Amino acid sequence: MRQGLITLLQFIGFALAQVLLFRQLTVGDIAFLHLHVLFLLFLPAAMRLSVGLLLAFAFGFAISTVDRPLAAHAFACVNLVVLRGWWMAVITPGLSASREPLDFSRQTPTWLVTYIAPLVAVYELSYLPLANLLFSWSILASILLSTLYTSAIGLMVVFLLYRRR
Repeated sequence: MRQGLITLLQFIGFALAQVLLFRQLTVGDIAFLHLHVLFLLFLPAAMRLSVGLLLAFAFGFAISTVDRPLAAHAFACVNLVVLRGWWMAVITPGLSASREPLDFSRQTPTWLVTYIAPLVAVYELSYLPLANLLFSWSILASILLSTLYTSAIGLMVVFLLYRRR
């Protein structure tokens, strides 16, 4: 029950922060800050995929209601959650064999970079071509720069908020 309340508060907090603050923090018109993906990346690792997909769709759709085009964020969020579990299993040896849940706050900085950066790239690859309805060199540059921008700021946030001392 407590974990569900924490997840709900994070859902509201990240959605409001993305809509009110983060979408204004662009670098030119080429690098966008999609820090709301941290909410999806740090959902409990033991969460059932069906619950994660519903949460990702609702979260992405809530953000898409105020951003262009409708449902692009929802698609990218669902795509991210689908690949998240597989990627955790790839980069964390013995995760599927262990019965204990994965504790993100105890992971090394190297693991966090390996976890966050590729999944942010997946999000950007899913969202930006769909949002612009084309794929060109400028979109490719935007995907790369947005991935670097979001990953760098995201890692700073993780080290400030999620890491235990």
